[in-house]
Amino acid sequence: MQLKDYTISQNQNIKYSFGSIPPKFKKVDDYLIRGSSPTVVDIFKLKKEGVNQIYDFRHKCFRGMKFIEKLACKIAGIKYCRQPYSFLQGTLPTLEEYETIAKSVKENGEKGGITLFHCNSGYHRTALMTAFYSATKGDTVERCFSKNKTEYFDNVIKSVKTQVIDSHYFKRTYKTEKTINPIKYFKNEFNNRVVIATKNAYDDFLELIRYPKL
Repeated sequence: MQLKDYTISQNQNIKYSFGSIPPKFKKVDDYLIRGSSPTVVDIFKLKKEGVNQIYDFRHKCFRGMKFIEKLACKIAGIKYCRQPYSFLQGTLPTLEEYETIAKSVKENGEKGGITLFHCNSGYHRTALMTAFYSATKGDTVERCFSKNKTEYFDNVIKSVKTQVIDSHYFKRTYKTEKTINPIKYFKNEFNNRVVIATKNAYDDFLELIRYPKL
């Protein structure tokens, strides 16, 4: 399978869930779940299911939402970690940041906790961060690569397929239609900027994680 073709898999109905957590949250493993931004009600449901750490990857423009979520987490007794990124503005995670966050998930899980990854929709920043953790399980890329290169490449391919390709990362498509409607024109222009930005972020991610040349 050539994942660099950005082909969305036909399997669009992969669903995982913990007990009473809303279906917008998907289980990655016993240490991690992923999804879109949680409501206040969601946060207290997540706490009941064992979530004790949340990573919020939304861009800085979501300051108001950050305050509400941070306050709800404080009341619920959940550690709130703010790591803002914007693919559109080119602010991407570094390899060190990917590794630090993945290690945090592992260490929290080993103590009995569960971590939630989320951005806004849960399709882009969350997908890449989840794929990194899924491929490395909290270890560094260098150690994974040096311990067993073949096994690591297998994990990378599986993680990218499951957590990125099959999880609607390339849901948006490039718009080529011509229009004289200014609202539609600027809407299409914005859409195309997002498509290009997410593709660039994906390519950057593959380089960082040493995606195998197939």
